[in-house]
Amino acid sequence: MHLGSEYQVRVAAWLAVEMLAGRQGQPCAPGGTIQLLRGETQESVDDLLVGTVEEKYGFIQAKRKIKFSDKLNSDFASVIDQTVRQVTLKAPYGAPRPWSRELSSETDRLMLVTSSLSSDKIRVVLRDVLKRARSLAPGQPLSDAAVTESEQSVLKITTSTVRSFWKSATEKDATEKEVQSLLALMSVEVLDIEEGQLAEREAKRTLASMIIVSFRQGCVTRFS
Repeated sequence: MHLGSEYQVRVAAWLAVEMLAGRQGQPCAPGGTIQLLRGETQESVDDLLVGTVEEKYGFIQAKRKIKFSDKLNSDFASVIDQTVRQVTLKAPYGAPRPWSRELSSETDRLMLVTSSLSSDKIRVVLRDVLKRARSLAPGQPLSDAAVTESEQSVLKITTSTVRSFWKSATEKDATEKEVQSLLALMSVEVLDIEEGQLAEREAKRTLASMIIVSFRQGCVTRFS
């Protein structure tokens, strides 16, 4: 199996354990107890779709290793392309789905889930910029999402890439508000889930504890 595909499967398995345990799947879910998990969806962001009982939805691109880049043929540009299309294009199926509504930064996320192998500009700088973009007050300029010189560079390249793919998808120039709204929906989350890593160990412990509890309950029921 390709390493990138294997990473996607591992992220899905980790979320499935979180769902079975009745947990929220943080940081790879939009908030609330997970009740829906789908893979290889028909969405533009198609790796994984996670939904919660609070009707919050997370659209996930799972990338084991990715570098930040200003090139429009890069893996990073592909992430932005899918993200833009998720917001601007209609769903490909006929009947509406609960998650096919207009997305809100208060309830939904367009997530890039990756590992510690990805570049610092992805894992740290872009992640921080997107967090600030979500917390900007109404009327506050998007430029306030970047504080350091490195963040300013990452924000400039990211917004330029968004505008390029927005124009391709809609044949219109994105407004400042549209760019800001899109970035407010985005997040970068780090999950080290490969063999022997922290997230895998935690998932195995969770499964083991669930099996033990189930076994004990079964024994009590059987012999009571």
